[in-house]
Amino acid sequence: MHSRSSALRSLLSRITGAVALLALVNCGDSASDSGGSPSTGGNGGSPGSGGAGGNDVAGGSGGEVADGGAGGTGGAGGGPVDEPVFDFAMVGTPDWKPVDYHQFTVTIGNGFSNFSAVTGGLLPEPEHVHFDGIGIGPGAAHAGPYDGELATNVAALGYVDKGSFAASETLLPEAVMSAWMMVPTASAPTGSSPDSASGPIIPNSVFPIAVQIDVYQDDVLLDGYSQGFDVPPLDAFDPPFDVDGHSHFPMFHAVVFDGVPVVPGTIERVITMLDANDEGWTITLETTAL
Repeated sequence: MHSRSSALRSLLSRITGAVALLALVNCGDSASDSGGSPSTGGNGGSPGSGGAGGNDVAGGSGGEVADGGAGGTGGAGGGPVDEPVFDFAMVGTPDWKPVDYHQFTVTIGNGFSNFSAVTGGLLPEPEHVHFDGIGIGPGAAHAGPYDGELATNVAALGYVDKGSFAASETLLPEAVMSAWMMVPTASAPTGSSPDSASGPIIPNSVFPIAVQIDVYQDDVLLDGYSQGFDVPPLDAFDPPFDVDGHSHFPMFHAVVFDGVPVVPGTIERVITMLDANDEGWTITLETTAL
């Protein structure tokens, strides 16, 4: 186990959290989106959190007949739903928030070589394009809302959202991918973004947004699995975008169980996102390997 963990940490040291800016030009109305899209590189060992099966379904009763016939029997209840665990707590009063969370298995490739291909599939061309050294970046403008953009593509690609995974789904070349979107709140300011000449934005003034990811198992911080990066403002790019801010930006984080101390087991990822005003979110993701 120790040699496997050391190999994974060596791998992770070569994979940095790349910020993939999602910027779109000229497209008007959104109520909460635009701009950058950070994407964190594959972070070592983060097992998934178990899920629950389907909702119970109440059985229907049969209709009465004139002579007092018996009613129909009720339907069988379903099992629990295996839903991804995505908990978040506000820090201060940020004008931006997380929405549209998904967690599923992908073929990430040894060395996370397919990371860009996977994220590019989730936010595809022409609305999004890949930028070397950045990740997903500005493409053709498209209108919002953007709180279901990832959901649409997750479904189209046949990915299955869940919280628990077979061990084979969590070991390289497979990985568990988490994806969600950050959007302006109802109280956010308005301004120009790559998607709109005037609409709700996460303004450049609150960037960079500092992202810190820590990974725990049984409440113990896993050494070598932490990583951090900044989400930059759109006007900090080369060439810069001449807009007031982001209308939305996605987050991606891929994790594997290689090197995790206890498998089967559950890993908890704690992701802190704080803007230039020290406001933001603490997001907790759980993943369970069976």
